[in-house]
Amino acid sequence: MERDRAMSRKLLFALLILALGSALTFVALRWNAPLSDLLNQAEAAPRDGDFDRVIADYDEAIRRDPTYAVAFANRGLAYANKNDLDRAIADFSEAIRLDPNSILAFANRGIAYGKKNDLDRAIADFNEAIRRDPNSVLALANRGAAYGKKSDFDRAIADLSEVIRLDPTYAMAFANRGLAYANKNDLDRAISDFTEAIRLDPKDPKALVNRGLAYANNSDFDRAIADFNESIQLDPKNIHSFYYRGNAYARKKDYDQALANYTEAIRLDPQFAEALYNRGRIRRMTGDNSGGDADIASARQLKPSLGR
Repeated sequence: MERDRAMSRKLLFALLILALGSALTFVALRWNAPLSDLLNQAEAAPRDGDFDRVIADYDEAIRRDPTYAVAFANRGLAYANKNDLDRAIADFSEAIRLDPNSILAFANRGIAYGKKNDLDRAIADFNEAIRRDPNSVLALANRGAAYGKKSDFDRAIADLSEVIRLDPTYAMAFANRGLAYANKNDLDRAISDFTEAIRLDPKDPKALVNRGLAYANNSDFDRAIADFNESIQLDPKNIHSFYYRGNAYARKKDYDQALANYTEAIRLDPQFAEALYNRGRIRRMTGDNSGGDADIASARQLKPSLGR
């Protein structure tokens, strides 16, 4: 049980950092007659997902006006969306040098640092954005997520509560505050926040997975399984939904269903060590010692510390 909870915490942290990296925001363009057609074109491209074209257009804008902070900021966003985080950070830094009061440049550089797991620099940038605008929902939400990733759950809750006060419809703030409460083992508040996140964004499978984990850690396995079922309907390739549903069935001693779920998680990700290990344990418990030994050996090749 403790091992399952430890693995749950690992997933929670993973979801926190995904939430942190999901809020990249394009800076509003400052219209400039000689560049207007080019910038119209660059602004439209993100809607098409054509970030290479965005970069090319802002390359030209910067060539024409190397002091144009917004062009650097938006080219940085395009690089960030291509996961070229070093170039993104370089562009955000230049935007900040040219316009030290650019709240979005600080916030977006913070998000890029967060995606690199450089959380201290991320928080420093969010602090700068918040110093300039104490009501910046973008900066507060992402600073809260960064604090959560650093296991500073009280600060995470404080920031995310302020976001919710400013914008009560911000589903991700409820989801991330729920994660912080869950990691403090305040499961009733966690479930309440996940429920509100799901109400605001019913198509987010992550909130369903995390509410399911909270129910499971509260020994409410039927509700946990219902949430994992719904998350799988929304995202049939979510390996964690199958894995945690397998754990819930195992806790209910429904070993056939547990094995089926672990097997599906392994099919989707053959390197999923925890699923291999837990399937091995169930196989041993149900008399398949050779199959169980093989699974546990494979799991420990991937993660030698499992079960020790």
